[in-house]
Amino acid sequence: MDITNPIYGTIKLDEVQEQLIDTPEMQRMKHINQLALVYHVFPSANHTRFVHALGVSYTAGKIADQLRLSQAEKTIVEVAGLLHDIGHLPYSHTLDSLLNEGHETLTKQKIEGGNIEKILYKHRINPKTIGDLVTKNYHELNCLQQIIFSEIDADQLDYLQHDSFFTGVKAGVIDYYRIIDVMENVNGKICFKEKGINAIENMIAARRSMYKNVYMHRAVRAAEAMMVKAVEIYMKLNKASLDDFVNLTDGELVAKLQKSNEFTEELVNRVVTNRELYKIAYEVKSRELSAETKKIFAGIYKENPGNIEKELCKRCKLDEQHIVVEMPAFQLKRYDTRLKTLDISILMEDGSIKNIYELSPVAKTLGQEEYSNSALMIFCAKEKREAVGAAAKEYIDELVKKI
Repeated sequence: MDITNPIYGTIKLDEVQEQLIDTPEMQRMKHINQLALVYHVFPSANHTRFVHALGVSYTAGKIADQLRLSQAEKTIVEVAGLLHDIGHLPYSHTLDSLLNEGHETLTKQKIEGGNIEKILYKHRINPKTIGDLVTKNYHELNCLQQIIFSEIDADQLDYLQHDSFFTGVKAGVIDYYRIIDVMENVNGKICFKEKGINAIENMIAARRSMYKNVYMHRAVRAAEAMMVKAVEIYMKLNKASLDDFVNLTDGELVAKLQKSNEFTEELVNRVVTNRELYKIAYEVKSRELSAETKKIFAGIYKENPGNIEKELCKRCKLDEQHIVVEMPAFQLKRYDTRLKTLDISILMEDGSIKNIYELSPVAKTLGQEEYSNSALMIFCAKEKREAVGAAAKEYIDELVKKI
């Protein structure tokens, strides 16, 4: 089967890929927006997880060819790339904060059972191998794991391409083919030739730019925090668990929340129907915090940011759906460990291997930068901003002094 893609041209699928994309698990991905609610700011960002999955599979195959892997190994990473996101809840990463573990665990469960498991066994592919790759637990051949999850992997190479294209944000453009061309298989580990350092630096900068300007945009954060709050209220009032959402599409989640009660209906209508997003009432910038204060905020996040919401609602005499809190700088570090460090190995011309930090001041600086400007964001309806902002400043000052 041939599929036309706006980035890669023609993507060719083999028999196992063709059978996998026809499963309900993969078809559901056509109805999960890749960038969740980013379309509120970038209206053309309506590409889906299905499109991304095809791109990751294609990219994994390209990397496998560059590393001269066997056909069996290439098929394994292509399949893992295709299936790596099937465990996502509706609206992609929006509801990740409600999970005890990442969406990868749900992905593994779907791979190792039902329709997908049968197809994989039919083609002599071990479902556990694929499940281990997507959960970062594969230890047999390091480069296979690196293709699926590492500081420069098929997932990032693809999402930067598609997200930049569909948002129109040129700062996210990367030298995709150059990065793949400088990959080298060194004793089962992916290294990058020294001549590719500039392309890697540009990719790191592009990734940071997409986080700063797109994924962490304050209107996007408001919309996603409101959606999370709606789901939390639904779960509390209906004594529900996340099991009620794992097989839903974006549209099905919206319908479920709109029918539930007046609180969730109000929030969802503000996000999806009317675009009456909450506004910033109070914000603490990451760069304004000392190292000691950052530790205090990290502790607040670890304990539960929802406690801030409850206290502010109490002080402002508001119902719980009227204030939402985001702590993006801390959320990012929890949900994507690739942003914490840059363990990228550079193959020198003399055959030695060095970490990119030793060779690139640019990469070292970017690797230590925050991917969000905000340590704390408190949102509420526009007309309540003044009262909530004053209460928030007073309460946060109290918290910091107390700790």
